[in-house]
Amino acid sequence: MSEDQCIRMANDSPEQVGDVARSAKSGLSGGAYLAITLLIFIAILVTTIGLLIKPAGWLPKQQDSLSSQFIYFFSKRKLEISEKLQGPRFVVLGGSGSLYSVRAAQLSRALEKNVINWGTHADLGLGYKLFNAKRILRPGDTVILLLEYQHYFSTEPSWTLADYVIPHDLAYLQTLPPQELTALLGNLTVGEYARKIVDRWYGALADGSLALEAINDAGDLIVNNQRDQKDYQKEALNRYPVMGAQILRKPSKDKIADFVRWCKSNGIYVVAGFPAFLDYPEYHTAPSSNFFSDIKEFYLSLGVPTLGSPSDYFFPKNMFFDTWYHMNAEGAKIMTDRMLPHLVHLEFHTLAQGCPASISPGRRLNCFIDFSRDGYPGFISRASGFSRKEPWGRWTDGDRAEITFSESLPKKFELEIVVNAAFGDNAKGPIFVRIGGVEKSFHFTSKGETIRLPFSLSNDATSIEIVPPSPMSPKALGLGMDARRLGVGLSSVRVVY
Repeated sequence: MSEDQCIRMANDSPEQVGDVARSAKSGLSGGAYLAITLLIFIAILVTTIGLLIKPAGWLPKQQDSLSSQFIYFFSKRKLEISEKLQGPRFVVLGGSGSLYSVRAAQLSRALEKNVINWGTHADLGLGYKLFNAKRILRPGDTVILLLEYQHYFSTEPSWTLADYVIPHDLAYLQTLPPQELTALLGNLTVGEYARKIVDRWYGALADGSLALEAINDAGDLIVNNQRDQKDYQKEALNRYPVMGAQILRKPSKDKIADFVRWCKSNGIYVVAGFPAFLDYPEYHTAPSSNFFSDIKEFYLSLGVPTLGSPSDYFFPKNMFFDTWYHMNAEGAKIMTDRMLPHLVHLEFHTLAQGCPASISPGRRLNCFIDFSRDGYPGFISRASGFSRKEPWGRWTDGDRAEITFSESLPKKFELEIVVNAAFGDNAKGPIFVRIGGVEKSFHFTSKGETIRLPFSLSNDATSIEIVPPSPMSPKALGLGMDARRLGVGLSSVRVVY
């Protein structure tokens, strides 16, 4: 799975998936209809047996869809982060719109609270989102509902949901009434069921390392920087038309109302937010504007405070990455800044006070970057030029490696770098470190040594560049098939001031 795939697999359009499903169901003959009905019955039987054997589901395989791999590995990583956070937490709940367009690490610093971004994939649907939230939340938490707009009017289970939960979260199926279960199982074809059964026993396990590294330790995506945007992603934004006028539907309202009641009975505070959305003039006048105002009024009727109004989060196209919900990193910072005043002024009647911050603003940069861990800390907004995680750390891969912080570095500090190795001729020449126009260098002498470089900056800087002298691949030297252009192996980096 490439980094590019890691971004693209989050981009399934619910509208496109719905069109495919509808076209597949149209024009069926009586025999075909009976065959599908029989298939669904068999699938229910097989799935029921699976529930009794392993309700937690199966591990993802290489043959699984990219969307299923994306959901599985991102959810796994976010669950690990959530469980490590002590005390009350803020949980941002949504689809990939939240993943791309909200910065939980930024909220953590500003609010001095533990905030986790639980954005995954919008096409999992409202029912599964709320079901999963009940497994994540605990008394004292605050959940920020940042649902995509289709969650308020689309009620049919999607192919993406079926493709994911049937092999990977079978416990969800136990909660569905027969009619919904039948509709969900009917999204997959005979061939897809057969493939999943074969893969269960013979398929190779999927490698989720790149997906895990695409998010930081606050659950935020860090690979949607504007500078990394490809031409096809820019062009994709032109294919998203005005969303037609919609109606807030009763099944969605009932699910949300039931979830709010559950939260209140379990000591969990609920706040309603609104997703970042690509702005069009039509959204500011009826009938489209009625839909947006109805959502806010619905939450207020439940006693759920809102973070402003939907129109507060309409943004121009240049702030988006590849869909009408997916902002680039620069847009996500603005989106998060827009949420903050509303969060600060809310009266959290049931929120326990004094929740310790993960790391407060003044101390955050003192924490080191451990390259042997999955992902990157929440204060990192971008990391490039590094290879996959290894037990000791990571190699630089290419002409240079760059770490970008979400806030400016201090003007005067010491940079500590723990070096594990230098590949080939990189052990001979100086390794350069560039920050804010200031360049320092060091030589590798021994495994595990700590390099200390003092920096005094005259200008604001957010990035650290590490430039090895002679990046080269083991393959080019006849040392195997490894094509990475290795430079220096780093165990950790720390900013101390």
